[in-house]
Amino acid sequence: MEPEMRFEQVDGPRSRQCKQCKLSLDVAGETVGRAEINDLTMRLASAWVRMGGIANVVVQSQHRGKGYASRLMREAVSYMEREGYAVSILFGIPDFYHRFGYVPVTSEYNVSVAVRDTERLSATTTVREAQQEDHAGLLDLYTRANARRSGAVRRTRVFYAALADEVWWGHPTRILVAGETGHPTGYMLLEGDPASLSVMDVIVPAEHVATAGASLIAWLGQEALARRRERLRLPVPPDEPLVGLLRGIGCKVETTYPANYGGMGRIVDLAALATAIKPAIADRIQTLPVEARPGRVELDCPDTGQAHLEFGSGSLLTIRLPQQQLLQLLMGYRGIDELWREHGGDDAGDLAAIRALFPAGYPHMWELDHF
Repeated sequence: MEPEMRFEQVDGPRSRQCKQCKLSLDVAGETVGRAEINDLTMRLASAWVRMGGIANVVVQSQHRGKGYASRLMREAVSYMEREGYAVSILFGIPDFYHRFGYVPVTSEYNVSVAVRDTERLSATTTVREAQQEDHAGLLDLYTRANARRSGAVRRTRVFYAALADEVWWGHPTRILVAGETGHPTGYMLLEGDPASLSVMDVIVPAEHVATAGASLIAWLGQEALARRRERLRLPVPPDEPLVGLLRGIGCKVETTYPANYGGMGRIVDLAALATAIKPAIADRIQTLPVEARPGRVELDCPDTGQAHLEFGSGSLLTIRLPQQQLLQLLMGYRGIDELWREHGGDDAGDLAAIRALFPAGYPHMWELDHF
């Protein structure tokens, strides 16, 4: 019997404040597989874009090997194309999702510090448990700290209110705040079990690193010392201002680039993506010398089509890459020089301009936002 695909629109988790589309694949009245698409907004090239977060792709064990997971993924991509999503992100198993146009676009980061080295820091700011009055301030800190971080998901004030009500593995969540009530200057969120000291979110804008950042790390070091831990581990990108503070006391910074798994993405609608990022690219163009400013940027994907961004007078700048590599470039996961060596043609274009407009960086989606 021919499998039947069902689509159901529901409300997503309260913390995400998003809509969700549930896909169900039925055979003879039995649901044999399912998947979810979360309707989210994500930073990309300093702009907000509509992103479809693929989650919970599951096929019942007795029905595996029949192509049902592939059917679910093809239907999910087609649905997002119809609905006008710009990009899609998922957190995938090795060597499967590339079949549907997905490619790694985020890395895994681990910054570790010896507990004894945290004693070099002075706690100059009060560290305390978060209160309801802090939620607006926590959102402001997150938004400012991630204003240019590709991969960061848009949050709302409800995100923090929902976290405060959650219980993980029998323990309430722990949000540690530096600063006075209602006026946080940095925060750190730990897994519910106090014994784990597992940090999931640590947000400290650059102007507060020397005070709030130092105080939060010093507090965590004292907690770790009491629990006989030797090292602290923080899942933060290497370019976070807080890492600069940690380099001053000694730390180890690790970046893992997955070969074909983990945080993966694909372009869904190139025209929608180009429209979304155009204002941010216009701002970047203004930082170039007048004579180097392009008046038109052409995004050319041989496999998915073209999109054009008009900026006025100036030369034409063409970026010709497969959609997977174009997304890696726009996200900052890989730089144009590296990509051009692998996928370039005869016409390299103005690599200096592309390098300036789309610099390589450290895209990151905080673990709390994974789906």
